[in-house]
Amino acid sequence: MLKFFEIKTAWRYIWSPKRDGFVSVISLFSVLGITLGVAALVVVMSVMGGFRQELLGRILGMTGDVTLSGVQGSIKNFDLLRNRLMQSDAVVSATAVIDKHALLFFRGSASGVVVRGIRPKSLNLRRTFKHATTREDRKNFAGGKGLLLGNILARMYGINAGDTVGLMVLGESVNPAFDGPRVRYFRVAGTFKVGMYDYDSSTVLMPLRKAQSLFSIDGVTQVEVVLKDPEQALRFVKDNAHSYPSFYMDAWQRVNMSFFNALKVENNTMFIILATIVLIASFNIVTGQILMVRDKVRAISIMRAIGVKRSSIVKIFFLTGSALGVFGTGIGVILGLTLLKNLDAIRNFIKTYFTIDVFDPKVYSLTKIPFVVDVKQIVFIMVLSIVITLVAALYPAIKSGRIDPSKGMIYG
Repeated sequence: MLKFFEIKTAWRYIWSPKRDGFVSVISLFSVLGITLGVAALVVVMSVMGGFRQELLGRILGMTGDVTLSGVQGSIKNFDLLRNRLMQSDAVVSATAVIDKHALLFFRGSASGVVVRGIRPKSLNLRRTFKHATTREDRKNFAGGKGLLLGNILARMYGINAGDTVGLMVLGESVNPAFDGPRVRYFRVAGTFKVGMYDYDSSTVLMPLRKAQSLFSIDGVTQVEVVLKDPEQALRFVKDNAHSYPSFYMDAWQRVNMSFFNALKVENNTMFIILATIVLIASFNIVTGQILMVRDKVRAISIMRAIGVKRSSIVKIFFLTGSALGVFGTGIGVILGLTLLKNLDAIRNFIKTYFTIDVFDPKVYSLTKIPFVVDVKQIVFIMVLSIVITLVAALYPAIKSGRIDPSKGMIYG
């Protein structure tokens, strides 16, 4: 337990105007280093979390959270399967889709594309496409006036709305002599821009019935399920896979495992690098506290001579060091949250006065810098920073308790 005398003495040592100037400067830089380190951790981890959420929303907006595909080929009774899936409280929507490859050619140029056949009504239910397409393009697509192409794909080959493109698909037969390549021509209704290169450069959206005719499929290749909580996709698969033995059920975490594992490694690497800033700043606390202990040798000897226990001396100097860490951590969190709320204002300031655009909307397909304030993550950052500073304050405090009072009075 801490005594009032210990707290009061520690407070005087921290804020005393008579403290040695050099020790005060070191303490100031200790607090500043911890503040900047914690603020950097809060800002960077929140922005990276925002980008992850943005990318996740775009990927799931195209593919769904859980995908069911037929074990023995296409899914013919897909409407019955869809209605069955919709009975689950965890499911928001279930969409029948054809997802197959084809060769697109236009004016002598050709490119491999992914053709996604989907009902226009189902497409309009997805928020991603409300932002990725114009109302006119969605209306044209729903009216059966043509295909929707990724904007990068259309730009690469100079394809505009109203143009006619060809799609060539291979037959399903093992012997090409009986079922050779088929070529169909379609009108382009418009374009879409999801904001991810893989989709915008190689995806063609087609009404489901036209896709069934193009690929000679009675049903669909898969049913995509959107959940209320995308993070529960793996649990949903685990709990429900046995109920659908005729289908292969997979979650987005497994389908996009390599991509999101790369993001996770990047997040962990950035966290370690930035946490090192806090660790380095804690070395200043050790230095400052050791100098303070040497500066207070006479005072320590006097306290020991009048009966103050060794443990009380340790507590006093432990409090002075840990207070610097806690104060720096608190200010760092406040600074980090303040910077997050003003990221776009800071970006505009840099762009205006330094002509440097640190976040080009054309590159990221975003108008604002995304960020997610994760309370659990911020609490973890605070706890980590405080633990580091407490450990840093421990050694000088223990050293202060080992000072010999008699020698301190002579040499202090």
